[in-house]
Amino acid sequence: MTILITGSNGFIGKKLTEYLSNVFPEFKHYGWLRSYGQLNIENFQLQFGHQLQIDKVVHLAGNSKIIESWEQPHPYLIENPELTLDALEFCKAQNADLVFISSYLYGNTKNLPIDELEPVELTSPYSYGKFSAETLCKFYSDNYKLNCTILRPFNIYGPGQDPYFLLPKIARQLKDSSSDEISVHNLLTKRDYVYIDDFCEAIFLSLKTQLVFEIINIGSGVSVSTENIIAELSQIAGHQKPINSLELYRKNEIMDVVADIRKAKHCLNWQPKTSLSQGLKFLYEAL
Repeated sequence: MTILITGSNGFIGKKLTEYLSNVFPEFKHYGWLRSYGQLNIENFQLQFGHQLQIDKVVHLAGNSKIIESWEQPHPYLIENPELTLDALEFCKAQNADLVFISSYLYGNTKNLPIDELEPVELTSPYSYGKFSAETLCKFYSDNYKLNCTILRPFNIYGPGQDPYFLLPKIARQLKDSSSDEISVHNLLTKRDYVYIDDFCEAIFLSLKTQLVFEIINIGSGVSVSTENIIAELSQIAGHQKPINSLELYRKNEIMDVVADIRKAKHCLNWQPKTSLSQGLKFLYEAL
């Protein structure tokens, strides 16, 4: 099996490449960076060779910061769906299957845990762009008979994640001797965290499983507040610092999310292996 990974230089892309190399070295995988230009057959052949046939594409490339999407909506509303369209056209030309990574499509629902039938609620330009891309995937699956699996991870974390994100930001403040406090937007928002290696395994199983079109949640099935994350990381660090809660909430803030992962268990035979305390320890020690 030959795999193309778009966005291979990002947090997930790097970890996925490493994961595939370790667990299934006979896989041939290639990384596509946006600096190569538009993903099409011509550019791909120029980069990697004329006779290369791709069997699977994992589409990770895209702009990924929700707050930034409010400030600069164009890359999220236009560029992200266009990148997905490029990936779909490439798959169509290569007769390849697509695994697309989507997220943040569920709003403030009272139906917890959230299954894949929960109505989509577009709460940011980021989520709007992701839903547009999902719609394109469905159209290509229905009309071009392109096999597509959409994975909807909840909150991925782990070593190497951009310090912009909450968990590495808290861990760095704890580990930095020059920082005398832990400053966070608020303590109340709750998220369902899934460790990066567990998510890479879900992608790997998606590559091995023949699905026509499926949307599958990937999470832990448990939500944890920012306050509890700070407590967990403080215990790992072996010390505490004063907490400064700025009482800030993003526009259309989602207060609590929990993934229903029954479909992932059924379709992919997947469930998370890494506990939150283990994952946070790996994150902290890698800093």
